[in-house]
Amino acid sequence: MSCMIPIFCIQPLVENAIVHGLEPKNGKGKLIVQAIPTDEDDF
Repeated sequence: MSCMIPIFCIQPLVENAIVHGLEPKNGKGKLIVQAIPTDEDDF
């Protein structure tokens, strides 16, 4: 199974994570973006 997700769907999520999660931190931070395939029965 393969699925393509348009970048403009992921970009706002990443930007919000950076602005609201990483920028306010003092020191280093880490943002991990991960796509995990699931079985069709999970939907």
